[in-house]
Amino acid sequence: ALAPGCTVVPYPLDLFPTLTDGDGLASVTPFPSIPNDPSLVGVEIHHQWFVLDATNNALGIATSNALKTILGT
Repeated sequence: ALAPGCTVVPYPLDLFPTLTDGDGLASVTPFPSIPNDPSLVGVEIHHQWFVLDATNNALGIATSNALKTILGT
């Protein structure tokens, strides 16, 4: 395995590359506010971070835990 201990959640990916600051912190706000629309109740949004880290493994990445958000619940 090129990235032991790293798991990619198999959902369609929307990538939003960003850079970290000197402390290794980053944030991404690619989505506008979610409208108060009853038709969106139950929609799933998936989140996961991928970090380039050449020292972590042969693939040079680390992954965060995944998060699934279900709107309106």
